Amino acid sequence: MKISFASALFILFVAAGLGWRNQQQLDVLHESYIKLAAQAAQLEIAVQSSDTTDVFRLTKREREDKDAAAKLVADKCISFAKDYATDGDHPIPNDLKKKRKDELMSLVQTMDAVQLKILISEFHAAKEMKGATWCELFFDATMTLSTNYPQAALQLFSELPNFFNDDPGMIKGQSLNAAVTAWAKYDPTSAIDWMKKNASKFPASFSENIKGRLISGSAMNDPKLAFKIMGELGGNDSVSFIFNIIGVAKTSEERTNVLTALREHLTTLTDEKTRNEAADIGLATLAKSLNEDGFEAASQWLTAAKLTQEETLKFVSGLDSPDSNQKSQWLQWIGNALPADKGADSIRSIVSDWTKNDYLAAGKWLTTTPAGPVKNTAIRSYAETVASYEPETAAQWAMTLPAGADRDQTLVNIYRKWPTPDPVAKAAAEKFKTTHGIK
Repeated sequence: MKISFASALFILFVAAGLGWRNQQQLDVLHESYIKLAAQAAQLEIAVQSSDTTDVFRLTKREREDKDAAAKLVADKCISFAKDYATDGDHPIPNDLKKKRKDELMSLVQTMDAVQLKILISEFHAAKEMKGATWCELFFDATMTLSTNYPQAALQLFSELPNFFNDDPGMIKGQSLNAAVTAWAKYDPTSAIDWMKKNASKFPASFSENIKGRLISGSAMNDPKLAFKIMGELGGNDSVSFIFNIIGVAKTSEERTNVLTALREHLTTLTDEKTRNEAADIGLATLAKSLNEDGFEAASQWLTAAKLTQEETLKFVSGLDSPDSNQKSQWLQWIGNALPADKGADSIRSIVSDWTKNDYLAAGKWLTTTPAGPVKNTAIRSYAETVASYEPETAAQWAMTLPAGADRDQTLVNIYRKWPTPDPVAKAAAEKFKTTHGIK
């Protein structure tokens, strides 16, 4: 039987579609398998596979060989640390030290969860070990386990006796934080459940920090969920954890997502004081984060974000110390974004900080800034800041202000800060007072 070209083409399309659909299903199954296999590896569960090269399929002999290899690496690390600690009489060349350490760390980086647990247990058992080298090796090992296999790390830390005692440089504490953050990033619910059941095994001083890490980790993937978790973990003090959520946003997309989540969270807060405090912390933290990107990138994001005037006012409160070469840009941005009476406090704060750190640069900027509310506010802040060591300069700047209450108050503030270490300076201050009719 003959079929038309159109019919043949239709059959090919159907077949291709079925094949594509089957491939899509295979891809989904493969991704699910990889995730389950990774979780199984962390829990030390062997996974059977038809692929003889599968890394999750180990015989008893292979497991024993890998365990023995881990103990051998531990012995080498401990021996290396001892050599470092006793090389005072016979110093080891720095290049040799570095080479040996790099070799050991390369081995550590290739270890699986079980091997790393063996390595760390051996380190922990070597109680006599001390010194910077031992700390470095121990830190690298615990951080590798914590970031790559967080569940296994937390299990180990809770099982080792007195693990968090004698913790120089918070090595173990940092590893605990890293493990909590890593686990919460992909499975916050399980991480929180585990920590609730095992919190008593960890030092009480870590409690608040661990909560913050759980919230930060969950915020990396789902800031809306992070706000929900914050409320559950923080209770009455939950607002203090907002910076853990906002602080993880580093890209424009992440900041947009976290701002959306913050706005939604604020609508759930019925207490006005709590809502304002949460907004203050969230938007000020966002400002500090954006400032790290530089003015151009930050201003572009802000244009797209379309902050309300109230949000902008809270945002600029976090800009008290922008980068020195971008202060002038931020000052002008504030002047454009807010009415003069709303942005004045932030402008004064930025100019005051700038003047304290580099009064020459701040003064130079003032001489080139166009007249207007921003300049007037900046002049007041500049004059009052330099008054304690350059009162004459402060007075000259104050007199450039338009006549009125602002100028009068600035002159009063200059007089109050006028240094009078000797009779001559005191006489100059009194003359200034009389000249300007200060009472």
